[in-house]
Amino acid sequence: MISLRPVFDLPASRFRLAFLALLFGMMIVTPRAGQALDFTVPTTEMRHVKWSIAEGAPANVVAIAQTPDGFIWLGTATGLYRFDGVRFEHIEAQEGDPARSLQVTALLAARDGDLWVGYDYGGVAVYRHGRLQGRNAGTPRGSVVAIVQSSDGAIWVASESSNSQRLRYYKAGKWHVFNSGVDLPDEHTQDMIADRDGTIIIALSDSIHRFDPAAGRFVRLNARGGVSVGLGKDRSGNIWIIDNDSLRRLDGRGGAMRLTPGTTGYIGRRLLFDRDGRLWVTGQERGIIRLLPETLQRLERGDTSRPTVQVLRDVLGPLSLAPFQDREGNVWVGSPNGLDRFSAIDVHLVSSFPTTNTGFVPIGREGTFLFGTPKGLYRIHGNPIRTEMVAPNWGIIFNICSDH
Repeated sequence: MISLRPVFDLPASRFRLAFLALLFGMMIVTPRAGQALDFTVPTTEMRHVKWSIAEGAPANVVAIAQTPDGFIWLGTATGLYRFDGVRFEHIEAQEGDPARSLQVTALLAARDGDLWVGYDYGGVAVYRHGRLQGRNAGTPRGSVVAIVQSSDGAIWVASESSNSQRLRYYKAGKWHVFNSGVDLPDEHTQDMIADRDGTIIIALSDSIHRFDPAAGRFVRLNARGGVSVGLGKDRSGNIWIIDNDSLRRLDGRGGAMRLTPGTTGYIGRRLLFDRDGRLWVTGQERGIIRLLPETLQRLERGDTSRPTVQVLRDVLGPLSLAPFQDREGNVWVGSPNGLDRFSAIDVHLVSSFPTTNTGFVPIGREGTFLFGTPKGLYRIHGNPIRTEMVAPNWGIIFNICSDH
């Protein structure tokens, strides 16, 4: 039997850093497996791959997930697609349901390996062992906005609908329903996320609520909802919120950063904190917004005077819809025109590099080297690459070696 696996999930070969002195600088080759993305350099120095509609990508990619087998899954206007890095495969449901929309609006790769699929109308389905089958209790209503998993393994589904049953969760083979106007205010559903302790937070148009597992009910938080609300969780487990007013911590700590308001009312903003603490914001009309960790740390201290906001415009169309980071650290962004992927580059160009008299000797941590110059001993390290003189009074160095 031939085993299929995504081409971007194949083990990356590990190799030592190799250096080549060039006339106009220094090219540094680094391992790419697990390498962090570097956004302090121009975006032209990132590996950016695009799959447009003309190249076979589906249109309107609004949700992205990755299952344990490494495949990337896309929720699009024309259904569910599986992507192996080369081919987009359309996945059809096993049973024909005339009440189900083609458009997939939410995805969740659950911890047990199941892929949960939410539709514009038609409720939810589950992809398991090669079969996509409906998982509804009764006739579903409304458009699925978000699917998340709580710490106890329950699958929560939030919908936007005129029906009162907009929020429900699935556990131990049964659905449990919350009614708008009774269990929650009768407001528009914006976004939903699992908190650091695994409890559920749901953002409505005018209020935000946290589920109290002990009491079995939702508790209103001292935070406001808004238009185009998105929720995100940083590496420390803090929840952030963005709307047409500002970006801020949900708990109110620190300051608020104003961003350009969106004008596409039906498109919500979405937040992605990558593994290095950088924040991606989609839902903007002019590309993707990124904020560096230093900016977020200053914002947490209440300092909004020196924000560093990067705008990535070289994407498939001006409007970005869905951000996602896979296990290898690649960042994927869906848009109306296809799919973008950003990866750490293997080759960095370091300008203003000192003249070298010796080779490069590795020391200590991986990626740190010493080398000799006519002015003394230098060290090269870090990501982005940095050089610094460590022994300026040693004179001209013609040779350097290591004792291991």
